[in-house]
Amino acid sequence: MEPNNRLPPPLDCSNLAKDWPSWKRSFVLYMIANNKLGGDEREKLATFLWLAGKQATEIYNAIFPSDGSPDALLGTIKKLQTSECKQRTLDEVIKAFDDYCAPQRNA
Repeated sequence: MEPNNRLPPPLDCSNLAKDWPSWKRSFVLYMIANNKLGGDEREKLATFLWLAGKQATEIYNAIFPSDGSPDALLGTIKKLQTSECKQRTLDEVIKAFDDYCAPQRNA
């Protein structure tokens, strides 16, 4: 099967509670269609950040501040290229985004 070259659009961060679940489904479908779920975790995370876009990368750096730098996008790329970066899994990052994007509910 030929890889699917249709990319999900960058994550619209204006209404994360509404847009994150739909974007996440598109991302997972893209990863399945392109046989990327079995790959290296750094490659999966880099694919996630690349497709999610700059605003989502800034959210990633807010969630995982030790992985970032003042230049959020460049800092993340440099960290991903080095072995000193704590190896995060795509599942960890998606769970963190689920928690971050979930609307706060009053008890």
